[in-house]
Amino acid sequence: MYCKWCGMESRGAEICEWCGKQLSRADGNATGRVRSAAAPDRSAATTAPPRPAASAAETLHIATVALDGNQARLARADLPFTFRLEKCMAFVLPLLAVSMAVCHSAPEALPYLSLLDLFVVSALLPLSGVVGFFEEEYADVGAVLTMCYLFGPAIALGSYLILAAFRQEINAAIPALLGAHFAVRALLSTAINGIAGGISLMTVAEYGIFLQLFAVGMTFGGWFLSSFFRPLNR
Repeated sequence: MYCKWCGMESRGAEICEWCGKQLSRADGNATGRVRSAAAPDRSAATTAPPRPAASAAETLHIATVALDGNQARLARADLPFTFRLEKCMAFVLPLLAVSMAVCHSAPEALPYLSLLDLFVVSALLPLSGVVGFFEEEYADVGAVLTMCYLFGPAIALGSYLILAAFRQEINAAIPALLGAHFAVRALLSTAINGIAGGISLMTVAEYGIFLQLFAVGMTFGGWFLSSFFRPLNR
């Protein structure tokens, strides 16, 4: 209780321990209330408000933004390559079988089916995880495309493999795409002309220079446009 005479606090309720005068409970309580009201509240001024915890949606957004191309490649690498290849072949082989049957009965459909199959097969390669998407594996693509349009895809592929052997570094998507390019063209030509016709497809004479260049564009175009169908977690 506070003394109204000296302002000091006493443990007793009747006599002030400091000045010896008599205390009254009403005066002491009133004085204490005045002192409490006049004293500044330092705890409110010094204590910062607690920071709200991040919500689940904010945490998920941060984690999604942090998932860059390198992490996406690691997630894809968790699956065995043979499993990814079998997944791709499950779509590619029926498509090629139907296309070969159509070309065998209607040879004039060869150019159109070739372009369609090249586009679809090159799009299935990254979607099934056999190769990376364009934004992950774009290195050397411009140089290889230039070589394809100047000297043809066969010379471009051979030159790139030699260059990669010297550099000891290779973009695996490029030989995979060009390998699929030649495989599709050879299989469809074999359905019409036999094995000898499929082998001769490596030259320009089978398709013509314009159609061959357009076929290369469809191959890399399907690979590029496959990114629009990329799953969100890849």
